[in-house]
Amino acid sequence: MRIFSLFIALVFSFSLAAQTKATPNFKVQQVQNSFKKVALTKKLNINHDDSIWFYDTKTILFQDLDQDGYFQNLKLSIDIDTQYEALDVYVDITFINQNGLAELVYTSDLFTLTGDSENDEQELDFQFFDEWPSNYYQIHIRVKDAYSSEVLAQSSQYDFPALQNLPLEGKLFDQDNVLSVYSVAIQYHQDADNDQFYESFTLAIDADTSYGSQNVIADIFIDGQLFYTSNAFTIYADSAADKQYFDVSLQSGFVTGNYDLEVILREAEFGYELHYLNAQTWVNLGLVSLESQEYVQTLYVEDTYVEVEHSSGSMFYILIALTGLCFYRRKIN
Repeated sequence: MRIFSLFIALVFSFSLAAQTKATPNFKVQQVQNSFKKVALTKKLNINHDDSIWFYDTKTILFQDLDQDGYFQNLKLSIDIDTQYEALDVYVDITFINQNGLAELVYTSDLFTLTGDSENDEQELDFQFFDEWPSNYYQIHIRVKDAYSSEVLAQSSQYDFPALQNLPLEGKLFDQDNVLSVYSVAIQYHQDADNDQFYESFTLAIDADTSYGSQNVIADIFIDGQLFYTSNAFTIYADSAADKQYFDVSLQSGFVTGNYDLEVILREAEFGYELHYLNAQTWVNLGLVSLESQEYVQTLYVEDTYVEVEHSSGSMFYILIALTGLCFYRRKIN
């Protein structure tokens, strides 16, 4: 049973051939890298048996949008050595929070240790999504034999300070304090066949800023697919007059079903993320009942067309054609 709810993107660099693997919980991209080590003669770490040991572990934290000291991204480097010429192994990575709750987060693919080679260091890049709670985490690493799964060596915060008290949080909790969202509303407009699935709707967002004004852009997603990026618009402190309205008309390509909406508000000039909205933070963005116009007539059109009219103080009109974009049917209640 999972203790935390999370999604993780991992980049796992090692000395075998490049390949890509995807699972429901995280993605792993494995590439070949060569690492240079300063020391020519290595000292054995205290936590090992005679055949395998940890030479070093390093961690780097980055991306803290709200500057609260907790980070979305972690780079973990592991240098393991062995007395054998070659040894096939894999690692289990467990995170332990301040309450002592432990979760096995990642089990690696097989890789080969080659003595005390300088080219077999493992590098893992973690990016935490959604409800990964803000906390200080310890990391526990177990090295296992590739074929018997016997634990050959292990390391934790007691061996390397780099594995101790790492301040981490998921994307959901890492929002820029400068910009906040006061309200999010959806108004439905057209249901030609009266089946409670709508061909058009308006998404209204009222955002505030701690500055006098701030220029931002909005990326809007339906079921994880980006379908609209707005022009820049200006938010004025906590004014209600700068509320943004996005009138969406689904012309084609959306099968009758329930969809999730997401919005990313970005700084207009440099494009970095300021705020992330989804169904977990605003429940009305989840299970939105939609269908495009051709499904009212039960026809099929290959391309996906979306019309978006964006308004606040001034009016923008954009027609977007997303060719070949597939939206899969959701369960209809």
